[in-house]
Formats: sequence, C-alpha cells, structure tokens
Amino acid sequence: MAKKPRLRRMTDIDRLADQYKKNVEAITGEYQQSFGAFQTEQTRKMEPYNVAAEQYKTAMGEYEKQAAGYKERLAAHQKAIEDVQANPRQLVGRTIGGGKRGFMYEIEGQRYSERAGLPEGYSVDANQNLYKDRPIPKFAEKAPMAPTAPTMPELGEFDVSTFQAKRGEAETTFKREVAERKAARLGAVGRRATRPMLQES
Repeated sequence: MAKKPRLRRMTDIDRLADQYKKNVEAITGEYQQSFGAFQTEQTRKMEPYNVAAEQYKTAMGEYEKQAAGYKERLAAHQKAIEDVQANPRQLVGRTIGGGKRGFMYEIEGQRYSERAGLPEGYSVDANQNLYKDRPIPKFAEKAPMAPTAPTMPELGEFDVSTFQAKRGEAETTFKREVAERKAARLGAVGRRATRPMLQES
C-alpha cells in the first residue's frame, strides 16, 4: 500500500506570507470599491455638462449660420458705402424752365427756384442738371451673439495615497515580522549548538 505524501507543516513565515497576501487583497478590494464609487461620482458630475455640451454644439451650428449671413450683409453694406463715396450725388431731374427767380425745378411734385433756394440735399451743376445727395447707408443690424461654452465641472483626481500607505504599512510589517522570526530561529539554533559544549565542561 502506497504511503500518503506527508503534508508540509506551515511555518510561521508561511503564515505571515499568507496573512500578508490576504491583507494586500483586502487593500486592493478597498481600492477597487473606492475607485468605483469615485468613477460613479465623476459620471454624475459630468451628466449636466454633457447635456449642456450637446446644446452648445447645436447652438453653435445655428450661430455659425447666422454669422455667415450677417457677414454677407455687412459686406454688401460696405460696398454700398463705397459706391456712395465714389458717387455722392444722383441725377434726379433737369430744369423745367426759367423765370425771374431763375431756373425752376420740380422736386417731389413741388416747384422750386434755384435762386429762392432748393431743399436741403439738392444741388445743380453748370448745365442746370438737378442732383440729390446720396445719404450714407446705415447698418442697424446687430451681430449675432455666440453661445457661451459650458464650463467643465471640477472633477478632481482619485486619491491613492491612503491605499499606498496601507500597502506600504502591510509590506513593512510583513518584512519586520519575517526578520524577527528568522532572527529568533537563528538564535534558537545557536543555543542548541552551544548546549553540548556546556555539558561536556
């Protein structure tokens, strides 16, 4: 009948190593649980921001369309100003006859004499042609306002220092206790080795 293999007896150092392993696993479990809670909180904080970011994206697209239209109208207005500056007067009529008061002109259904005075903004040239000053066009449209970008929430960083300290403490304790067990075992071996010599004397 085959002999059953003898089970190796667990030494103090084996027990310390096993306990150290359990401690590390417990610390790792705490870390994972705490980090999971941290990630959940981060997600909760980010939810309003993500909604606002989508709204901002939509609003920004609309703003860009409005801004493009505004830019086109502003460019057209600038061209109109340049045209007025190049041609400040517009021919609106000619003399309809002369008289004691000088040449007569019809303006908006009424007759005016050059000598008596023409309405403001009207003038004549040497050929008695009637001109009206062209007003500088005004641009009253306001530029579209860009939407305000949402502010990223303060998320902070996950603090690993507590877990690093716990792990470091567990490792230090394990090494110290292993060293103590080894020192005690060496001391015991030394005492056994000196006993026969004491007995012989």
